Formats: sequence, structure tokens, C-alpha cells
Amino acid sequence: MTLYGTALFLHIIFAIVLVGATAWEHVAVALLRRSRTVDGVRAHVQYLATMNRAMMPIAVLVLVPALYLAFAGSWWGAGWPVISLILFASAGALAGAIVDPAVRRLQETVEAAPSGPATPEFLASLADRKLTLTTWVLAGIDVAIVALMTNKPGYVGAVTIGAIGVAVGTALGIRESRHTTAPAAPSPGAAPA
Repeated sequence: MTLYGTALFLHIIFAIVLVGATAWEHVAVALLRRSRTVDGVRAHVQYLATMNRAMMPIAVLVLVPALYLAFAGSWWGAGWPVISLILFASAGALAGAIVDPAVRRLQETVEAAPSGPATPEFLASLADRKLTLTTWVLAGIDVAIVALMTNKPGYVGAVTIGAIGVAVGTALGIRESRHTTAPAAPSPGAAPA
């Protein structure tokens, strides 16, 4: 077992954790608006809050071995490490500027709400188009970074892949954010979820 191999293993393991957590974030955002009880909403918001606290340490655990790999493998002349690093930093900035404050607001909203059925007014208070859009953009960035890591293109290819990832994430986020409104009130005979 070499130091390079160990660093690669750690980089991949923590990247899987980070990408998986980010991928589930946009699912949790969608599910919390579809919950029929305040406790159901709380569960999704708690996941988001837990992941937000864990993201920075996990990101560091992804980045440190990645930097070692880039230097040890003399990859800096290729385009993919630089573009990957730019995308990675952009994802961190988006998470810090948009996702973290939005999740704190969601926490405050659910902590102030009494347990019971989720009223249409309560669900409407959870609607956040910017959060919905951002979680999809983050997913697009993650997919682009994975494509860069596996294909290792030069600068033109790396910029193209990065742009496609951001564009697809943005398009999906815009589509989903158009539906970011409170769902209709459950019918009187419907069982709460």
C-alpha cells in the first residue's frame, strides 16, 4: 500500500459521502414540503441541519488528499484539477451563502410550530425557491466534478463539463423551483404521513 493509493482511497471514500449527502439534500428539501405533519417536516429539516454541520469537515477530508494527489501525480498541468477546484470552491460558497441560512430559517420555523398536522400556511412558510434551485445546482456541480475526476480532460474539456454540470443543475433547479409552493391541504379523510 502506497501513500498515493491511501490518499486516493480516502479521497474517494469522503467524496462519496459528500456527494451522497449533497444529492440527498435536494430530495429532503422536496420531501419536507410534501410532509403532512410538522414532525415529518422536522425530520427532514433535522437531516438538512445535520448535513450542513458535517459538510465543512467532510469537504476538508475530500480536499486534503485531493491536493496531495494533484501534487504527487503532477496533475496541475491538466485542466481538470483546476476546474474541479474552482467548482468545489463554488459549491462551498453557494452552500455557505444560501443553503446554510435557509436551513437555519427552516429550523426556526419548525421549532416554533406545534406538533400536529402540517397546515397549508405552515407548508407555505417552508417554500424557498432559492434553496430548491441551489440544491440542484450543487448536485450538477457534484456530477461535473465526478465526470472530471474520472475522465481527466484538458482545460477545454474541463470547462465544458463544468459548464454542462452547472447548466443542467440550474435547469433542473429552475424546473423544480417553479413547483416550490405549498401543496394543497390534505383531504379530511387522508391519513397523515
